[in-house]
Amino acid sequence: MVNVPEWIVPLAPLLMRECLPRVVLLDAGGRLLRATPELERALAGAGADPGVVRWDALWTPSAVTAARQALQQALDGGTGRFRAPMVTTDGRWGVTEVTVHPVPTDDAAASAAAVAVLRDVSEVARLERALVEAR
Repeated sequence: MVNVPEWIVPLAPLLMRECLPRVVLLDAGGRLLRATPELERALAGAGADPGVVRWDALWTPSAVTAARQALQQALDGGTGRFRAPMVTTDGRWGVTEVTVHPVPTDDAAASAAAVAVLRDVSEVARLERALVEAR
């Protein structure tokens, strides 16, 4: 049984449906509990059961450590952030900016779950590279 606050369960489908970026609800072990419908369809299309996919399986090998650290920061009560390569909504490789937040619990010392927000920042990353190269 996943130790997630009961109040988040009815909110999760609404949260996933209403948010424009990709949103993932994770348990403390890094298992995906819910994701935006688009991401769940993509996982199912790849033959993966969204209910058993682990957080680190979403990332390229070069980004796994950053993903694990961001999740741990959120579980410790902070906010984790990183950028990583990921396939964009139109199927191209791009850059995703990820922010991982804790889901509050009665125990203020630790969180039993985290919410990750993934935003496509491919164009921003391209412009940043262009600025660096222009200098």
